[in-house]
Amino acid sequence: MWEQINRLYLFVQSDDARKLLASSPHEFFKRVVNGSHLFQGITEATMTHGEGWEFIRIGTLLERADCTSRILDVKYHILLPSGEAWAVTSTRFSGWRC
Repeated sequence: MWEQINRLYLFVQSDDARKLLASSPHEFFKRVVNGSHLFQGITEATMTHGEGWEFIRIGTLLERADCTSRILDVKYHILLPSGEAWAVTSTRFSGWRC
């Protein structure tokens, strides 16, 4: 777990990463996402599900809740016509479905 997080940290701090970010941002972020997923997978598979694991899990769930609230905030303002009281109609409701 620590090796993976250190590997990711050292990559992001390297000159190669800066060059990759400048030349191909998609590839750079793909490597960052892949490194993050590897860390999460290693954590889930190897860490005992005690207090430390619960702390990491709470952080993950808080981040998800934050992202969800941001999506709802943006969607609300897009769907709300200016100057009109908001009411749930079938057309507005369909815009909220995933």
